[in-house]
Amino acid sequence: MPHPRTIYSLLLGAFLLDSGPATAQDIPSSYRFVENSQEGGLFIGTASLNAGQLGLGPKSANVFGGRYSVMFGSAVAFEGDATVFKGERDVIDIRRSEDDRVLGQSTIDFVAIDARLRLNLTGHRTWRGLQPFIAFGGGMALSSNLERTLEDEADMPLPDQYDFGSKFLATLSGGTNLHLSSRFMLRLDGVMNLWKISTPTGWLTTDADLGAIPEDEWVSARNLSIGASWRF
Repeated sequence: MPHPRTIYSLLLGAFLLDSGPATAQDIPSSYRFVENSQEGGLFIGTASLNAGQLGLGPKSANVFGGRYSVMFGSAVAFEGDATVFKGERDVIDIRRSEDDRVLGQSTIDFVAIDARLRLNLTGHRTWRGLQPFIAFGGGMALSSNLERTLEDEADMPLPDQYDFGSKFLATLSGGTNLHLSSRFMLRLDGVMNLWKISTPTGWLTTDADLGAIPEDEWVSARNLSIGASWRF
Protein backbone atom coordinates (compact mmCIF):
# COMPACT_ATOMS: atom_id res chain seq x y z
CA MET A 1 0.00 0.00 0.00
CA PRO A 2 1.45 3.44 -0.93
CA HIS A 3 2.56 5.65 1.89
CA PRO A 4 0.02 8.40 2.89
CA ARG A 5 2.54 11.11 2.01
CA THR A 6 2.79 9.70 -1.50
CA ILE A 7 -1.02 9.79 -1.86
CA TYR A 8 -1.13 13.42 -0.63
CA SER A 9 1.61 14.43 -3.05
CA LEU A 10 -0.20 12.83 -6.00
CA LEU A 11 -3.50 14.54 -5.08
CA LEU A 12 -1.81 17.92 -4.65
CA GLY A 13 -0.08 17.58 -8.01
CA ALA A 14 -3.33 16.64 -9.74
CA PHE A 15 -5.07 19.66 -8.18
CA LEU A 16 -2.34 22.06 -9.32
CA LEU A 17 -2.36 20.65 -12.84
CA ASP A 18 -6.13 21.00 -13.05
CA SER A 19 -6.36 24.50 -11.59
CA GLY A 20 -3.39 26.02 -13.41
CA PRO A 21 -5.00 26.47 -16.85
CA ALA A 22 -8.30 27.67 -15.29
CA THR A 23 -6.61 30.60 -13.54
CA ALA A 24 -5.12 31.69 -16.83
CA GLN A 25 -8.49 31.83 -18.61
CA ASP A 26 -9.72 35.29 -19.68
CA ILE A 27 -13.41 35.42 -18.74
CA PRO A 28 -15.15 38.04 -20.93
CA SER A 29 -17.16 40.68 -19.05
CA SER A 30 -20.31 42.50 -20.17
CA TYR A 31 -19.01 45.62 -18.42
CA ARG A 32 -16.50 48.06 -19.88
CA PHE A 33 -14.87 50.98 -18.09
CA VAL A 34 -15.46 54.44 -19.62
CA GLU A 35 -12.02 56.00 -20.01
CA ASN A 36 -12.85 59.63 -20.84
CA SER A 37 -14.53 61.97 -18.38
CA GLN A 38 -15.78 64.74 -20.73
CA GLU A 39 -18.19 64.70 -23.64
CA GLY A 40 -19.76 67.11 -26.09
CA GLY A 41 -22.63 66.37 -28.43
CA LEU A 42 -25.52 67.47 -30.63
CA PHE A 43 -29.13 66.25 -30.72
CA ILE A 44 -32.42 66.62 -32.58
CA GLY A 45 -35.97 65.62 -31.71
CA THR A 46 -39.63 66.55 -31.32
CA ALA A 47 -41.65 67.95 -28.43
CA SER A 48 -45.25 67.93 -27.22
CA LEU A 49 -46.12 70.95 -25.08
CA ASN A 50 -49.05 71.77 -22.83
CA ALA A 51 -50.55 75.05 -24.08
CA GLY A 52 -52.25 75.70 -20.75
CA GLN A 53 -55.86 76.01 -19.63
CA LEU A 54 -56.50 78.95 -21.98
CA GLY A 55 -54.58 77.44 -24.91
CA LEU A 56 -52.22 80.42 -25.20
CA GLY A 57 -48.82 78.76 -25.03
CA PRO A 58 -46.82 76.75 -27.56
CA LYS A 59 -48.30 73.31 -28.21
CA SER A 60 -45.77 71.49 -30.41
CA ALA A 61 -42.20 71.99 -31.53
CA ASN A 62 -39.20 70.53 -33.24
CA VAL A 63 -36.10 70.69 -31.06
CA PHE A 64 -32.35 70.66 -31.60
CA GLY A 65 -29.37 71.67 -29.53
CA GLY A 66 -26.08 70.79 -27.92
CA ARG A 67 -24.69 69.63 -24.60
CA TYR A 68 -21.47 69.36 -22.65
CA SER A 69 -20.87 67.17 -19.61
CA VAL A 70 -18.05 66.18 -17.31
CA MET A 71 -17.83 63.29 -14.85
CA PHE A 72 -16.72 64.16 -11.33
CA GLY A 73 -17.46 60.89 -9.53
CA SER A 74 -17.88 57.21 -10.21
CA ALA A 75 -21.52 57.71 -11.26
CA VAL A 76 -22.30 61.45 -11.26
CA ALA A 77 -21.81 63.99 -14.04
CA PHE A 78 -22.48 67.70 -14.39
CA GLU A 79 -24.21 68.59 -17.66
CA GLY A 80 -25.11 71.80 -19.46
CA ASP A 81 -27.78 71.70 -22.19
CA ALA A 82 -29.03 74.32 -24.68
CA THR A 83 -32.22 73.39 -26.55
CA VAL A 84 -33.86 75.39 -29.34
CA PHE A 85 -37.64 74.93 -29.68
CA LYS A 86 -39.12 75.74 -33.12
CA GLY A 87 -42.78 75.69 -32.14
CA GLU A 88 -46.33 76.59 -33.04
CA ARG A 89 -49.16 78.20 -31.05
CA ASP A 90 -52.78 79.16 -31.53
CA VAL A 91 -53.41 82.89 -31.84
CA ILE A 92 -56.53 83.70 -29.81
CA ASP A 93 -58.52 86.95 -29.88
CA ILE A 94 -60.41 87.33 -26.61
CA ARG A 95 -62.71 90.01 -28.14
CA ARG A 96 -64.37 87.54 -30.52
CA SER A 97 -67.16 85.05 -29.82
CA GLU A 98 -66.21 81.79 -28.10
CA ASP A 99 -66.44 79.64 -31.25
CA ASP A 100 -64.46 82.11 -33.38
CA ARG A 101 -61.56 83.15 -31.15
CA VAL A 102 -58.77 81.15 -32.79
CA LEU A 103 -57.40 83.26 -35.64
CA GLY A 104 -54.94 80.58 -36.79
CA GLN A 105 -51.50 79.32 -35.91
CA SER A 106 -48.22 81.21 -35.64
CA THR A 107 -44.62 80.24 -35.06
CA ILE A 108 -42.95 80.68 -31.69
CA ASP A 109 -39.27 80.00 -31.11
CA PHE A 110 -37.53 79.92 -27.76
CA VAL A 111 -34.37 78.58 -26.16
CA ALA A 112 -34.09 76.52 -22.97
CA ILE A 113 -30.74 76.61 -21.17
CA ASP A 114 -30.30 74.40 -18.13
CA ALA A 115 -27.77 72.68 -15.90
CA ARG A 116 -28.31 69.12 -14.71
CA LEU A 117 -26.87 66.51 -12.41
CA ARG A 118 -26.79 63.17 -14.24
CA LEU A 119 -26.67 59.85 -12.44
CA ASN A 120 -25.30 57.01 -14.56
CA LEU A 121 -27.04 53.86 -13.34
CA THR A 122 -24.10 51.59 -14.26
CA GLY A 123 -21.55 54.00 -12.78
CA HIS A 124 -18.43 54.83 -14.79
CA ARG A 125 -18.95 51.69 -16.87
CA THR A 126 -21.18 50.41 -19.65
CA TRP A 127 -23.15 47.18 -19.83
CA ARG A 128 -22.98 45.70 -23.32
CA GLY A 129 -22.28 49.21 -24.54
CA LEU A 130 -25.29 50.73 -22.75
CA GLN A 131 -25.08 53.34 -19.99
CA PRO A 132 -28.59 54.27 -18.76
CA PHE A 133 -29.05 57.44 -16.72
CA ILE A 134 -31.47 59.80 -15.00
CA ALA A 135 -30.91 63.55 -14.59
CA PHE A 136 -32.51 66.59 -12.98
CA GLY A 137 -31.82 70.31 -12.89
CA GLY A 138 -33.11 73.73 -13.83
CA GLY A 139 -32.45 76.85 -15.86
CA MET A 140 -34.16 79.48 -17.99
CA ALA A 141 -36.38 79.53 -21.08
CA LEU A 142 -36.03 82.63 -23.26
CA SER A 143 -38.17 83.76 -26.20
CA SER A 144 -36.17 84.24 -29.42
CA ASN A 145 -38.94 84.84 -31.97
CA LEU A 146 -42.73 85.20 -31.74
CA GLU A 147 -44.60 85.78 -34.99
CA ARG A 148 -47.38 88.40 -34.55
CA THR A 149 -48.72 88.78 -38.10
CA LEU A 150 -52.19 87.51 -37.17
CA GLU A 151 -52.41 89.84 -34.14
CA ASP A 152 -51.38 92.81 -36.28
CA GLU A 153 -53.91 91.98 -38.99
CA ALA A 154 -56.67 91.77 -36.36
CA ASP A 155 -55.55 95.01 -34.66
CA MET A 156 -55.35 93.12 -31.38
CA PRO A 157 -54.45 95.39 -28.42
CA LEU A 158 -51.05 94.68 -26.88
CA PRO A 159 -52.51 93.81 -23.44
CA ASP A 160 -54.47 90.98 -25.13
CA GLN A 161 -51.44 89.47 -26.87
CA TYR A 162 -49.62 86.47 -25.45
CA ASP A 163 -45.91 86.89 -24.72
CA PHE A 164 -43.65 83.96 -23.84
CA GLY A 165 -41.02 86.19 -22.24
CA SER A 166 -38.36 84.61 -20.03
CA LYS A 167 -39.01 82.18 -17.22
CA PHE A 168 -37.50 79.64 -14.87
CA LEU A 169 -37.75 76.01 -15.88
CA ALA A 170 -37.25 72.71 -14.08
CA THR A 171 -35.91 69.63 -15.87
CA LEU A 172 -36.22 65.88 -15.36
CA SER A 173 -34.80 63.46 -17.91
CA GLY A 174 -33.86 59.85 -18.48
CA GLY A 175 -32.35 57.81 -21.26
CA THR A 176 -29.33 55.81 -22.27
CA ASN A 177 -25.99 56.19 -24.01
CA LEU A 178 -24.91 53.59 -26.54
CA HIS A 179 -21.11 53.49 -26.69
CA LEU A 180 -20.04 52.45 -30.18
CA SER A 181 -16.35 52.97 -29.41
CA SER A 182 -14.18 54.35 -26.62
CA ARG A 183 -14.93 57.90 -27.82
CA PHE A 184 -18.08 57.91 -29.97
CA MET A 185 -21.60 57.21 -28.69
CA LEU A 186 -25.25 57.68 -29.53
CA ARG A 187 -27.75 58.96 -26.97
CA LEU A 188 -31.52 58.58 -26.60
CA ASP A 189 -33.03 61.15 -24.27
CA GLY A 190 -36.53 61.74 -22.89
CA VAL A 191 -36.92 65.13 -21.18
CA MET A 192 -39.73 66.78 -19.24
CA ASN A 193 -39.55 70.53 -18.63
CA LEU A 194 -41.85 72.53 -16.36
CA TRP A 195 -42.42 76.26 -16.74
CA LYS A 196 -45.14 78.86 -16.20
CA ILE A 197 -47.47 80.41 -18.77
CA SER A 198 -48.43 83.98 -17.89
CA THR A 199 -51.90 85.21 -18.85
CA PRO A 200 -51.99 88.55 -20.77
CA THR A 201 -53.17 91.39 -18.58
CA GLY A 202 -56.04 92.16 -20.97
CA TRP A 203 -57.49 88.70 -20.37
CA LEU A 204 -57.62 89.25 -16.60
CA THR A 205 -60.02 92.21 -16.94
CA THR A 206 -62.22 90.89 -19.75
CA ASP A 207 -65.94 90.20 -19.43
CA ALA A 208 -65.67 87.14 -21.69
CA ASP A 209 -67.10 83.91 -20.29
CA LEU A 210 -63.85 82.03 -19.63
CA GLY A 211 -64.51 80.86 -16.10
CA ALA A 212 -61.75 81.31 -13.55
CA ILE A 213 -58.75 82.83 -15.32
CA PRO A 214 -55.37 82.10 -13.66
CA GLU A 215 -52.71 84.82 -13.65
CA ASP A 216 -50.22 82.08 -14.51
CA GLU A 217 -50.01 78.30 -14.43
CA TRP A 218 -47.39 75.56 -14.52
CA VAL A 219 -47.31 73.48 -17.70
CA SER A 220 -45.14 70.66 -18.98
CA ALA A 221 -43.16 70.10 -22.15
CA ARG A 222 -42.07 66.60 -23.12
CA ASN A 223 -39.49 65.98 -25.79
CA LEU A 224 -37.76 62.93 -27.21
CA SER A 225 -34.41 63.36 -28.90
CA ILE A 226 -31.57 61.34 -30.38
CA GLY A 227 -28.04 62.59 -30.61
CA ALA A 228 -24.37 61.79 -30.97
CA SER A 229 -21.53 62.63 -28.58
CA TRP A 230 -17.75 62.56 -28.64
CA ARG A 231 -15.84 61.73 -25.46
CA PHE A 232 -12.48 63.30 -24.72
